[in-house]
This record gives sequence, C-alpha cells and structure tokens, in this order.
Amino acid sequence: MATSQAVEPSTGSLSVVIGQNNAIDETIAAEIVSMTLFDLGAQAVGEGDQINSLVAGFASFEEADEAGIALVELHAELIASVAATKVMAAGWVDAQQAGFSPTTVGPWHIRAPWHDEPSNIDVAHDIVIDPGVAFGHGAHPTTRLTIELMTRHLERRPGVNVVDIGTGTGIAAIIAARSGSLVRAVEHDEDAIEVAWHNIERNSVYPFDDDRDQIELLLGDGAELTIDPADLVIANVTLDVQRLLVDNVSAATHIVASGILCKQVRELQDLYPGHSASTICTYGEWAAVDFSTIESMGRKN
Repeated sequence: MATSQAVEPSTGSLSVVIGQNNAIDETIAAEIVSMTLFDLGAQAVGEGDQINSLVAGFASFEEADEAGIALVELHAELIASVAATKVMAAGWVDAQQAGFSPTTVGPWHIRAPWHDEPSNIDVAHDIVIDPGVAFGHGAHPTTRLTIELMTRHLERRPGVNVVDIGTGTGIAAIIAARSGSLVRAVEHDEDAIEVAWHNIERNSVYPFDDDRDQIELLLGDGAELTIDPADLVIANVTLDVQRLLVDNVSAATHIVASGILCKQVRELQDLYPGHSASTICTYGEWAAVDFSTIESMGRKN
C-alpha cells in the first residue's frame, strides 16, 4: 500500500537588482525599494548575492510575482531586473533568520527570538523583536535613529506619555514602556498590528509583566488621534505621511520625526514653524529630527 508523503509548503522569493540612476544614489535607491517591498507584503528583505541587489521573501510565489510587477510599475527608474522564484518554506525561514543580527542602540540590545539570550546585557535592556511582516526590527537606520532620540528624551523626561505613530513591530512602544512611559501605539496595517501585539506579549515577561498594560495598541490613522501637548510623539514614517500628520502632531510640545532622507530635513522643518529642531541625527543617508516648541526651549524640561 502506497503511503503519501507530506509536501513541504513553498514560499516566494523576489530578487531585485538596483539599476544605475544619475539622479539617485544606489544606496538610497536600495533603501527606497526595500521599504516599498515591505509595503507590498514582503516578510523580510535582505541583501542579495549580487552587488546592489536585494532579496525579499513572501508568503507565496504568487505574492512575490505580483509584488515584482507592482515594484516595476512604482520604481521602474530604479530597477535593472526583477525575478520571482519558488522557495521551500524551511529554506526561506533559514534565510530570513540569517538576515537579522542582534544590534545595540544606546543601552538597548535588540535581538530576534531565535538569537540566544545575551549574558553580558542587563535584562532590562534586552528587547526581543520578531519582525514578521512589519517594519522596524531595529537594524534599519530609521529605527535606530528613532530609538536613539527617543531614549534621550525619556532619560530627560522619565514617565512622559508617548504616542507612537506607525508602530510597525512595536519596538519603540516596547522600549518606551520598559522605560516607564504610558504609550499609545497606532498602526494602520492589520498584519503589522498583529506582529506588534505578539512582540509586546513576548517582552512582557517577569519582571516586566506590567509592560503590556502600559501600551494601548490602536488600529487606525495617526492623524485622528487626540494629541496632548505633554505627549512625546514618535513618528517614524515617510515625508509624505509626515505631511498628513502635521496638523495633528504639531499639538505636541516634543516630536521625534524619522523615516526621512538627509536631503529632506529642511522640508520636514518647514512643516513645523512653531517648533525648532533641537537635535538632528543622521545615519548614512537617513535622518531623524528632535523637535521642541520654541517656547519650551526657553525653559528647563
């Protein structure tokens, strides 16, 4: 009697080669394409085997193929070639896990669930993030800059309430709660909300059981939140989204805005005429700005 063998499920892999473009640096082009791949449903994006290439993993070959078509429509001027292939699930999981390494930002040690617990890091600063299909695993420059500026704020103003707009994996919200803040974290993507919730649960273990109670996770639009002047607003989103948020977010005395390129800093500053950029941090081609109202800069926090 013949026995049936279980067939290993397959996933999709999308290989993208960045083309030469006189108007845009190849590094910037790769970052733009990388962020777009996440928007198109990539579960992970990493460097490919070729120079200036990326490889993105999707839940199925069909999703990878559709994302490739959409990517060319959106960024034809940045791309030399795109190819979707079918990959056995186990192989992609191994490749995805290999693409993330533990990273340190200020006092925070950020790792994935498959990394060993560090022996030389204070447990209070050990954060475990599964990137899932959401953006913000800690290694991307925009996430690093956000955490760096947010940490400085929370050291100066411990216990301040935090509004995290576009929370992604929830990493900023988790760090803020671990630092003693009450957090409202908002995300418009349902899949990302699920990832963020799992990460909040993962990091709410003894002796940090109460951290989950300090985070209110909201599905919705950051432009519709009620912002109190005393809140610290975190917005790690693109400049286009910053424009949509500005009327609401400008109610806050302090804002950490990331997700922008260095060449976009001036345009970002122009969005907040009532605020001054007290600190501007850069990482490669990326920038983050710490805004405070001009009035508040004249008094001690």
